[in-house]
Amino acid sequence: MKVDLKLAISGTEFEQHESIQELLDIAETNGVKFVELWYPKNLARLGLQRSLGLIRRSGVQVACVSSGSELLRGAEETRTQQRLLRQSINLASRVGASLVNTYFGFTTTRNRKTALEAYCHRIKPFLSLAERLDVTLVLENEFNAFGWDPKHTDITRVPQSVHTLLSGLGNSRMKTTFDPCNYYFAGIEPFPYAYHILRTLISYVHVKDGAKFLPYPKDESIGQQFKDNGSRFCIRSMGTGALNWAAIINALHHDNYHGFLTIEPHSLPEHRATAFGRSIKFLRSIVKTAKIPVDGL
Repeated sequence: MKVDLKLAISGTEFEQHESIQELLDIAETNGVKFVELWYPKNLARLGLQRSLGLIRRSGVQVACVSSGSELLRGAEETRTQQRLLRQSINLASRVGASLVNTYFGFTTTRNRKTALEAYCHRIKPFLSLAERLDVTLVLENEFNAFGWDPKHTDITRVPQSVHTLLSGLGNSRMKTTFDPCNYYFAGIEPFPYAYHILRTLISYVHVKDGAKFLPYPKDESIGQQFKDNGSRFCIRSMGTGALNWAAIINALHHDNYHGFLTIEPHSLPEHRATAFGRSIKFLRSIVKTAKIPVDGL
């Protein structure tokens, strides 16, 4: 049977004081063969060599290396971000990952044209490195998750701007990570609107669910909370939020997407194992109904 999609779990859920083994254990418990490795925090506890040794011995493969790198920052900080992205690309090549997840950043100005031009200028050397090492960079859409961008200068909040950026670059080594929940939190309809603008440019997908905040009972279905654009949001268990994941996955299948569905439940730490398990169970029910073959489901 041909496998159309592949399941992965993200290391973004794990903090620097936690060993990479904890991520690998979640993967093994749930029969997941791929992980998204967050650099450097997933490797901080045990160090690079020991962590990579554990990954090799586990049999789990690295789907993507993500670093939180943002090339559009102030001059001094941009140099740090450039070093982080370069290290991430080199690490992806070393561990056999085909993707490196990165972010746009933010500025002090609302001039979108200037921001696009600056980012294109800064990303080009990394596209050459990605080509040389056979890696694809995937730019994730973001909302004001950390309160750093009150002026909403991150152009990835808007799918048309992501399309403009990637089409302008015209480089097969630069695509987008489609995060429907992030679009929802940014005030954009994720599906069908954002999806259909970007569907030919999607090379990676982040999976989580969320909704506008209400004083829900405090239970394992409620995760982290965020504020953006005057609204308050919260993460919810897959299938209990505002995202139409059944329609999204069916559309990906219809459009011949053959990449990863990477779960990042953004749960509270004490509910993390349960959140991963529930997310996998929910995805399994969707693909079983649609008869879509997925590696790991």
